[in-house]
Amino acid sequence: MIGTMSLSFRWAFVLGLMLVSPGVASAQMAPPVQIPAGACRTNQLAVSSVGSDGAAGTILDILQLTNVSGTTCVLNGYVTVQMLDASNAPMTTNNVNSGGFWAGYPGPSPVSLAPGAAAPFGLFWSDVPTGAETTCPTSMSQLITPPGQTTVLTLTGVTMAPCNSGTINVGPIRPPGSAIPS
Repeated sequence: MIGTMSLSFRWAFVLGLMLVSPGVASAQMAPPVQIPAGACRTNQLAVSSVGSDGAAGTILDILQLTNVSGTTCVLNGYVTVQMLDASNAPMTTNNVNSGGFWAGYPGPSPVSLAPGAAAPFGLFWSDVPTGAETTCPTSMSQLITPPGQTTVLTLTGVTMAPCNSGTINVGPIRPPGSAIPS
């Protein structure tokens, strides 16, 4: 019995060492987020609404990110949207990059954004309940995370009520002056 416990203890000790060894521990940790040189950082940007259009149960919100810094930077990709209710509590939000309507358009490419310039993008969503939905909750403001960033910008004055569990089809960032959709 003592020999068995001693053997079990040894195996537990060896397995414990393997779990905390630097090689194993570093393989289990996520790498830090790498932001490309020249990428626009959240503190260099402001978000605003350009307009909205709707027909046949679908809404297209056109927004833009404006470079408010004194340095040219680059945007490449998609924003992430988090809807907030009237109490600023997070709502169910399902971002689909190049989904739905955007599937027929080109994907993202690097956009150089000079100081004061604005890069537009579109959010396309349905206001028609699906499945068991009878209504779709309304978002009173949104948190917008620029591509490749982890901090957010707050967008107020825009209401959204996307159905299908808060599904928002997100279009890629486009160069300044681009028409949306594009």
